[in-house]
Amino acid sequence: LKWGIAYKHAANLAKLPLVAAIFVTGSLAMSNCKKSDDIDLMIITYPNTLWITRFITNLWFFKNRRYPKLKIAPDKICTNLWLDTRNLKIPDETLYHAHEILQAKCIFDRGGVHYQFLKQNSWVKNYLPNAYHKSFENLKIKNLKLIKNYKLKIINYILFGIQYLYMRPKMTTERIGLGYAFFHPKNFSS
Repeated sequence: LKWGIAYKHAANLAKLPLVAAIFVTGSLAMSNCKKSDDIDLMIITYPNTLWITRFITNLWFFKNRRYPKLKIAPDKICTNLWLDTRNLKIPDETLYHAHEILQAKCIFDRGGVHYQFLKQNSWVKNYLPNAYHKSFENLKIKNLKLIKNYKLKIINYILFGIQYLYMRPKMTTERIGLGYAFFHPKNFSS
């Protein structure tokens, strides 16, 4: 049921041309989630579009998203990790993070993002070399396309500022920047 929900929402979100890739992460990616679990998604956008995409996504998932104060949110969408294609490297090189990177399941890839994500995080082979090399099976190698639009860049800066000011009083261990947002401190961030 949860995989069906994830694919349905990913298909809708993929209609937005700013989305480069969508991954399922967390317990669903390992197919060992509970009925009460939410659905964790990692969204990868093109450069200078992350905060535009996040704004649209939050509106899109308004009824179906997990809100921070909810302890239990069965089948709700939790977009707790955002990266743009210039910020694909996960900075925390630990066994835990290597495992999280390799267990992430790509359910939408506009062209070569999954491959680039693995290449940018090649440090994981220091911990899990066999799993790292196996991850490249059946992946298509493509060059990432970039969207160059200065109007989008300006809008992205504005929406980053608005969203950051809204989140700032509530922030604890989250890591936020123009090209990344780690909302789940345990996964992919220190």
